[in-house]
Amino acid sequence: MKEIDDQNISRIGRYLILDDLNQGGMGKINLALMLGNDANKVVIIKRIKQEYFGNEMYENMFLDEIKVTIDFNHPGITQVLDYGRTDGQLYLIIEYVEGKNLSDFLKKLQNRNLVLPLEISVYIISMICQSLYYAHNFVNKLTGQPAKIIHRDVSPENIMITYSGAVKLIDFGIVKSKFNSDKSDPSAIKGKLSYIAPEYLMETPLDHRYDIYSTGVVLWELICNRKLFEMDIDQHKYSILQKILEGNIPVPSAINPNIPDDLDQIVLKMLKTDPNDRYQDMDAVNRDLTNFLHRRFTGFNPTDLRKFAIKLFSQEKEKEEKYLLHVGKMDFGPYLEEIKNEKTSTSTKLYPEKEKGFNVKGKQLQPSKKEVESVVSGIQNNSEIVFNSDSMVTCRPVGKDAAKPSLKLDLATITTQVAKKIKRTFREKFNNLPEVKPPKKAADALPKRLSVDKASNIIFIDKHNHPQNTNLGVHSSKHVPRHKHFSIGKVSVAVLLMVGIVIMFMQIPSVKIIYGEIRGYQGYVILNNIKATEVTLQINEKIVEYSDLGLPVPVYQEFYLQVIKKGFAPYIKKILINNNNEKVNITVPNFLKQPKGYLQCVGEKFPLNSFLKIEMPKDQNYYFVPVPFKKITLPVGEYNAFYQDQPLKFIIHKDNVASFRIK
Repeated sequence: MKEIDDQNISRIGRYLILDDLNQGGMGKINLALMLGNDANKVVIIKRIKQEYFGNEMYENMFLDEIKVTIDFNHPGITQVLDYGRTDGQLYLIIEYVEGKNLSDFLKKLQNRNLVLPLEISVYIISMICQSLYYAHNFVNKLTGQPAKIIHRDVSPENIMITYSGAVKLIDFGIVKSKFNSDKSDPSAIKGKLSYIAPEYLMETPLDHRYDIYSTGVVLWELICNRKLFEMDIDQHKYSILQKILEGNIPVPSAINPNIPDDLDQIVLKMLKTDPNDRYQDMDAVNRDLTNFLHRRFTGFNPTDLRKFAIKLFSQEKEKEEKYLLHVGKMDFGPYLEEIKNEKTSTSTKLYPEKEKGFNVKGKQLQPSKKEVESVVSGIQNNSEIVFNSDSMVTCRPVGKDAAKPSLKLDLATITTQVAKKIKRTFREKFNNLPEVKPPKKAADALPKRLSVDKASNIIFIDKHNHPQNTNLGVHSSKHVPRHKHFSIGKVSVAVLLMVGIVIMFMQIPSVKIIYGEIRGYQGYVILNNIKATEVTLQINEKIVEYSDLGLPVPVYQEFYLQVIKKGFAPYIKKILINNNNEKVNITVPNFLKQPKGYLQCVGEKFPLNSFLKIEMPKDQNYYFVPVPFKKITLPVGEYNAFYQDQPLKFIIHKDNVASFRIK
């Protein structure tokens, strides 16, 4: 842990942020201190990384974790203590676990050329089985309905071993349950590749037996001291998925001769490809592991794990204890005073857009100081405005009113008052003009150089010279006559307004596209270095013919040109033409003899005008494909893509068809 700098400690509500612990995935995890008037508590605070703010998929996943775990009460699962949202940022408060995760154990052992004792490996997995059995059978106390939870991310990184010898399951960040939203794309892969169950890849319905497989992978790796599914040197990382589907699991005793046959049978049963051939619940797994442990290691005691952990991480444990002792010596008085005075803006509501004073993005609206002073002056005159925090202001009376008590207001209320005042000012300015009545006699009228539009109460001035009235003014005692003719000024304003509207609308891409289609505009692409007869040309996945003028293409809209030559990887280029009859010269690079495959779109319901955004591996440009599509050609490789702002991955194999599936 790093040294504490008292000057740079940040705070979220009553939680002091002390140290970074983890920056993996979408979450940011910090050691924190929960402040109280009588006692403080060391906790863990988990937040969404700043780069994922506003991302609906990641926020839904975070909310799902909160909704699923908030009611958990099991010694083998880290306890959720609090949650909320501040400045639009979701956070989750979790109990602090003094220890290391199982991955840290394995790395430390490998560095010392040691292995985790067999009995300790079996005991750890036995404890995880108990935690998962609790989660799988969890029933919501308020509805009485089973949650049908699947952890989906059981791995060494998510198993904590405390220095006191306790085993805890952590991180329900990609949990699947009956009550969560799970709005992510069905084709996006969730979880660590090496621990994914085969049924996930076969797109069959998932249940709690998914976690049995992942736990079996962890047990196999602990007793064999190596990874079960690893990427070959000459293959990409998704070759792991093919190995999982093949289901060729090496017998553990073939790797480690010290493993008894009965443990072999337990592990291999957990790792059956077909869920129906596995153990049917975690209780059955735990019973077999416990029986094995008591039968083979009669002298084992859970305190053995405590001694092993302390011995392995003695230096780290000492360093962490010194760090927390230093934290305990800090002066928390100023922080407690701040919390007491400001009535922190931290909210335990998960959907702040529904709260008064919040906008749709979840961030609190804050009026300017000038607007605050304007509102406060209507409530309490002669006041000095002091901003206490992002949520409160104090109005301190000054001058002759200094003896009066201070007034505290929250910005949400002030924001509402500012909005009302703006509306009131608008109405007064445009709706409260004196009613214009026609004069009884023509002699009583103002000169006809003034005209009034009664619909809008706007006065128009005719700039023609008037010999008798050079200084025209509006007098309350006079009435303005109705004008039955259009003035040149009115016509000019109307014409300019119409021209402005047309120009403004022509800047809208969709309007420009429609205008170009109505006028029959088109451009041309000229291929400089190849013969059109030797290749197949496609515009947005549709085959087109090359003419004498070139390849006719649409105007005012981006499109993708595909140049396809048999036996070679296709050339894809994004093009935009902004003028009628404009010609764009394209030099096609030398075709590479690279194998290609296909991607097909599967599904029935698609949002209108939706696209699949594919990142091309070589040039890092994006290829936008209108959805739905039948089949597109892509070079062999692995791809990152986005659909409806949701990330997904897929692999293109030689001459094979991959599927982009929408349910």
